[in-house]
Order: sequence, then C-alpha cells, then structure tokens
Amino acid sequence: MDIKTILPILEKNLDLIKIYNSKLVEKIINLQEITKPVEFLEAKSGDPVFSYDGMIIDDEIDPIDTAYQMFYKLNDNDEDNIYVIFGMGLGYVFKRFVQSCKGKIILFEPNIEILRLTLELVDFSEELTRNNVYVANSTKEMSELISMHFTYGIKIHSCALDFYQKTYSNIYQDIIRE
Repeated sequence: MDIKTILPILEKNLDLIKIYNSKLVEKIINLQEITKPVEFLEAKSGDPVFSYDGMIIDDEIDPIDTAYQMFYKLNDNDEDNIYVIFGMGLGYVFKRFVQSCKGKIILFEPNIEILRLTLELVDFSEELTRNNVYVANSTKEMSELISMHFTYGIKIHSCALDFYQKTYSNIYQDIIRE
C-alpha cells in the first residue's frame, strides 16, 4: 500500500523535511510500528495532548499557554540567533516558535516514534515550508544544522518541555553545553 493514500498528512510533512534531511525521512518511513503505549488525552484547557509510555508529553493544564511562556522567556528574538526546540510533543512549542521567531529554528526530537506519530497527526506544512525551520532526530543531524548556520556572534538558545528534560536529560544537557 502506498504511503500517499494511507497517510496524507505524514507524506506532506515528510516531503518538506526531505528537502534538507532525507536520512531522517527514510528513518521515519522505515519505522514499522509504535512500540510504546500511546494514549490521547485532553488538557484542562481542552487542547489535545498525549502520553507516551505512560508519561504525558505536553503540558496537561494549557499546552498553548506553556508554549507562549517558553518562547517569551527567551527574551532574545533576533534573526541571527539559532533556537533549538528540544522535543516535539504535539507541536505546540514548535508552532509558537515558528509563528513568533525571527531566527533559525531547529526542532530536535530524540524519539523517532514520537516524531513519526506527531507528523502523522498534525499538518506542519505551513511551518515546514519556512526557510528558517529544520527538523533533526540525532545529535549529529542537529550539530550539522547548527554548523551550517553558525557564524561568529550568533547566540544559540534552547528550550524543552519537562517530559524531555526528565526523559532525555543526558542528551538535553549535552545540547545545552554545545
């Protein structure tokens, strides 16, 4: 069966990522199944969230407000900067940064299953068509993207949801140190 006919949102998202990261697209397409339990829930705000392996990923009170707060806490929105968003969830933080950020945005999702699931469910074609937005799944891919866009004087900022800071603390600490 053709991926185009069964997963049109995924195909749209992958077509845009493929422009700069064909290896990631190949990894996503080759993922046969989600191996951990996933449950879809509703935040207190009424927005959808999900749990992966029993842990809620996005903010369970108000994921949209949390995304807004995370962006404005940075307090340094400059077109020369690089902003690393650590983790996708359902994309609330990613969407906020794309809507408001002047600099380069690198979405780093360390969990290929979460990345695939979200790319199947949420149409990010508007966000992914922007020429300042990139998606990575490995620290190597992320480092290559940063190297490609880094010049003297550029600041690199990062942010992450609690789920990612706790679950992937070693990787997150490495990113902060870079």
